[in-house]
Amino acid sequence: MLGRKIIVTKALTDRGEWNFAFNQVSQDGLALEHLEAKYQDDEDIVLAAIQKDVEAVPYSSERLQARLDFWKKAVQIDPAAAKFAPKEVQENEEIVAIIEANTP
Repeated sequence: MLGRKIIVTKALTDRGEWNFAFNQVSQDGLALEHLEAKYQDDEDIVLAAIQKDVEAVPYSSERLQARLDFWKKAVQIDPAAAKFAPKEVQENEEIVAIIEANTP
């Protein structure tokens, strides 16, 4: 019984920490720089940071930055995110189309 209680308590603590991190980047995207690596690798948190401030992109994890689907979402939020993407991503036809569709 005690083991189950510890697991539930840990899960609630982890969820509370995630909520805290999400709220921080929702208010100040650049707060991403100061979060633990696990949050810099959390797509939802990183995209919330980008939505607040595109300059948060460099603080996202290498794993996320290696994924084309991440870049599609990032440039959909803010086409300026492409300036942080590798050249092959910037030249990707889908990325270019998303940028064109989201640029006034």
